[in-house]
Amino acid sequence: MNVKLEKYLNAVDKHLRPLPVSERSDIVREIRGSVIEMKNEGVSEDQILERLGNPKEMSKAYLGSLLEKKESSGWNKILIICTFYSMVGLTGMIIIPVLAVIAPVFIVLELMIYCIYKNVCSAYTIKHNIFMMYKIN
Repeated sequence: MNVKLEKYLNAVDKHLRPLPVSERSDIVREIRGSVIEMKNEGVSEDQILERLGNPKEMSKAYLGSLLEKKESSGWNKILIICTFYSMVGLTGMIIIPVLAVIAPVFIVLELMIYCIYKNVCSAYTIKHNIFMMYKIN
């Protein structure tokens, strides 16, 4: 196999380091099989690397698919989740959950500002408007 392709496979293996060796080797073996198959079909090595994409993105894709599997054990699943979020970075791990928590606060603040603007400042009116907005009985 070409040096570029071996470097690619080593990079994928490096990004999957927190996983157990057996799972890592299975993933690398699967990618290697796909590479050999494409090579046998006459695809050039540069085209193969282009099709495979970034090794980090490839690793993320495999980690995402491992998370979807139901048969993973408890500790193994926790390890996969930690690896996945370490690759996703700050955005996926902190910013998105924080925004999900803060969004309802902004909705309540908007209702309060609306009530103050309309000179209807009682707590009952604010509570009533919140319930009506979400149609909660």
